Amino acid sequence: MTAREGITSLVPLCAGTRWRPLQGLVMALVVALAAGRAFAGDDDGLETRARGVVRSVAEATITSEIAARIVSFSFREGQAFRAGDVLVAFDCTRLRAEVDGARADVAAARIAHEGSREMERLKAAGARDVAMAAARLEKASADLAAGQARLTACEVRAPFDGVVTDKAGNEHEVASPSQPLLRIVDDRRLEIELIAPSRWMAWLRPGMAFRFAIDETGRDHGAVVQRIAAVVDPVSQTVKLFGRFTEQEPNVRHGMSGAARFDGGSR
Repeated sequence: MTAREGITSLVPLCAGTRWRPLQGLVMALVVALAAGRAFAGDDDGLETRARGVVRSVAEATITSEIAARIVSFSFREGQAFRAGDVLVAFDCTRLRAEVDGARADVAAARIAHEGSREMERLKAAGARDVAMAAARLEKASADLAAGQARLTACEVRAPFDGVVTDKAGNEHEVASPSQPLLRIVDDRRLEIELIAPSRWMAWLRPGMAFRFAIDETGRDHGAVVQRIAAVVDPVSQTVKLFGRFTEQEPNVRHGMSGAARFDGGSR
């Protein structure tokens, strides 16, 4: 008889009024043992299980860096893209005009600087005049560089291959700086995030194989432990594990959940 069976057999014996406080305690022990089995079957040599969720290795929220009218979204929810593709384009007519003006300021400042140097050579200007002209040229060049940097934000390009999961905003709307516009994930590079009892660290090691059964598909997949979190949650006495699939799984999606099974891991 296992410990769980022994405790369960005490429940009918504690049914009398006199033993009701003890009955509550026994039932609590039964529930605790049942909850423990959701993680592991260490006593009877059963497989060890833990719940987990599939996560994308790379995900990002695309935001606007400038205040400008949205010209187009190149991709909608569920559409795939490649790294470098334009995700969002803005109307930057005003910014381009400002950059043209800054470029003209640089040309004028350069002429003034060259003129001051020639005047200094002819003894018609002093070193201070040359230094002031040089400073004005440097400032104009910096303004031009800043404007050109802002122009790069007129198109938001994809940082990695992936798929659009959420879209906020529409064409012709004026986006504000830091406004979220798209949510993207890398749907090819996936990992499994598990929550396991911290006591498993006595035998868990990176590279250990396990099976991951996904709730949404009902399919079982091979995986291995990649890494173990550096800290343990002292309240729940759990630790995070991260695993990777050992084979390409085209039907697996970010956000799917399931159960991991470590066969004989505790022995």
